[in-house]
Amino acid sequence: MGAGGCRPEECGDDLYDHIWEEVNAHLETDAGSFPELVEQLGIMRFGHRPRVADTFCGSGQIPFEAARLGCDVYASDLNPVACMLAWGAFNMVGGSPESHRALSDLQEDLVR
Repeated sequence: MGAGGCRPEECGDDLYDHIWEEVNAHLETDAGSFPELVEQLGIMRFGHRPRVADTFCGSGQIPFEAARLGCDVYASDLNPVACMLAWGAFNMVGGSPESHRALSDLQEDLVR
């Protein structure tokens, strides 16, 4: 799929292959992707991967993007609807194939 009209996570890291040499020379890093760059800069500055805490995360846009960029993320909300939306964003939309299978198995168990 081409880069036009795609979400950032759909473009793939090869879209940015041409910039890493210059970025790494400028920042004194050795990254080949944004998550690697975020982790390396966090370790250089803080001694660990960056952490993002969003205590009123709503539907989870900020924590979802921070996780996509490689940060350790903590998110919560008092509103149960917001919690459900954030949980769905992380576990259903952004989940791994293994987590999708596990959720599908749980859904099937509920229907039986």
